[in-house]
Amino acid sequence: KTLDDRDGMIRSQLSNVKGNAGEIAEISAKAESIIGAARADAQKAISDAKSKTEAETAATLAATKAKIDAELATGIAQLKAQKEETLKNLDGQVEKLSDDIVAKVLPL
Repeated sequence: KTLDDRDGMIRSQLSNVKGNAGEIAEISAKAESIIGAARADAQKAISDAKSKTEAETAATLAATKAKIDAELATGIAQLKAQKEETLKNLDGQVEKLSDDIVAKVLPL
């Protein structure tokens, strides 16, 4: 009788384990599905963040380049104006120096 009871108990537990195997497989499949969806969401978030960062970087780069180009153009224009002013002053000084030399060499 004890052996029969024990045999019945073992058969019952084996039956329960076999029944649980299907449940475990179902839960495992659900877990894999959830993990797959989470991975896809994470990849999309990473891709979106990367795209946004690249766009912001490109915009900042373009704005900085435009600012530097404008500053460079202004600097070149100022240098040209200074050059013209210096040449005008130099022409006047050369003429005065020439007159001074002529006056000293050829006193009237």
